[in-house]
Amino acid sequence: MTATTALETEITVDVDPGWRMPELPLDPPLAVVPAGVRRLSATYLDTADLRLLRARVTLRRRTGGPDAGWHLKLPLGDSRLEVRHEVRRPPASVPADLAALVRSRTRGETLAPVAVLRTTRTVRHVVDAEARVLAEVVDDRVVAHRPGTPAERWREVEVELVAGDRELLDAVVAALLAAGARPAASQSKLARVLAGDLATPAGSDPPRTAGDVVLAYLAAQVAEVVDRDPQVRLDLPDAVHRQRVAVRRLRATLATYRRLLEADAVERLRGELRWWGAVLGAVRDAEVLRERLLGAVADLPDPHRGIGADVLRTALDAELATSRAALLSELDGTRYLALLDALVVLVDTPPWRGRARKPPAAVHPGVRRAVRRVRRALRSARRAPVGPALDTSLHDARKAAKAARYAAESVAALAGKPASRLAERLTKVQDSLGAHQDSLVARSRLADLAALAVADGRPTGTLDALVALERERHGDGTAALGAVRALTPDGWRG
Repeated sequence: MTATTALETEITVDVDPGWRMPELPLDPPLAVVPAGVRRLSATYLDTADLRLLRARVTLRRRTGGPDAGWHLKLPLGDSRLEVRHEVRRPPASVPADLAALVRSRTRGETLAPVAVLRTTRTVRHVVDAEARVLAEVVDDRVVAHRPGTPAERWREVEVELVAGDRELLDAVVAALLAAGARPAASQSKLARVLAGDLATPAGSDPPRTAGDVVLAYLAAQVAEVVDRDPQVRLDLPDAVHRQRVAVRRLRATLATYRRLLEADAVERLRGELRWWGAVLGAVRDAEVLRERLLGAVADLPDPHRGIGADVLRTALDAELATSRAALLSELDGTRYLALLDALVVLVDTPPWRGRARKPPAAVHPGVRRAVRRVRRALRSARRAPVGPALDTSLHDARKAAKAARYAAESVAALAGKPASRLAERLTKVQDSLGAHQDSLVARSRLADLAALAVADGRPTGTLDALVALERERHGDGTAALGAVRALTPDGWRG
């Protein structure tokens, strides 16, 4: 079976058993055409504690209809990403690649059937003048079965975009609501069936302790790491970058608030986060370098866009492929899964020390220390001689700015605008110094490639021209230092 992916954007409404589908008020040339009746049976799988459903993930084996097979639905912003193995007679066991996509959630727990839903589906298509399907409107009569409980029945209507836009989706849903439909009790059939087994989400009460402030930020980053896992496996745009940023935020936060946490547990976890950040970093750095250099080739004179550029592309593609293969291998390794377990334990039972029980304002000294480290790093850079020493100092200042930015973010809910403004300023420092560091990395890699070219007797004109372009655009460390001089953050007085 070959997996296919699709972005799913749909809205569900509830209707009474005797409800009648209205005429949809669509302007010509749009029209509604019947597309038949389907009889579907779907067996949903989850862990005993419903880890997938709690994360808005569903995994099912469906028979009947044109898309019979295994379906996995993952949250993706306001939509859902559906990964399918379509086959008329789907196998009983979960396909290995779909099992891998939920491994960050299951982490060794067994997947087993939790409900069977049988649906009689009446399908209508919204089409344009070329008979292109813009949206699918399905009227579902559902019978849900769970072990040891009576069957549950209901009727609902789903409107799903195919080739149409959000305006069309909203117009169709508005017409259904005007005809007596109601906003759905749940946008997921399975969530509706198992609602009684799901704990009520905790409210957003104000933090009572310093530990509460830190834990809220840590929990958000752990959720980001876990959520991005399947997206990294699918190689979705920006997925590696997003997970890497969450890992960095976790490491920095554990360092900033180390006085609130047991040292041994924190240091071990920071070490594992450093390892995973490096694995992600190899891929992300290769992505950034490839995009940067191939984009710069387009700005070179015509003679440098030929053979030299093709050789450069081949080398950069190979580096990215190698780093990504290593990442995919580690994603299924025991060390990574152990790290995910440790992160969940961190959020569930944080290793607090007594200071964590102090009032929320007790987090502010950690932010102040982080900001002071940025100021010291920038002063050190101003004293460093131009060249490698200055470049190293600027790189240290960039890392300090990142950590302080994350510290400011962690107290934003507590401190409000002052923390947000500090985070914005530190982001500008980080971005400015990051541009210089990225240029240095690009120049170094170009020099390595030029040395290989010389050894092979190949021309280096394109590589040399790219180095000159990087120097012209970004200069030396003094230019980067001057760019951040006015951005030096004030001391944090929270």
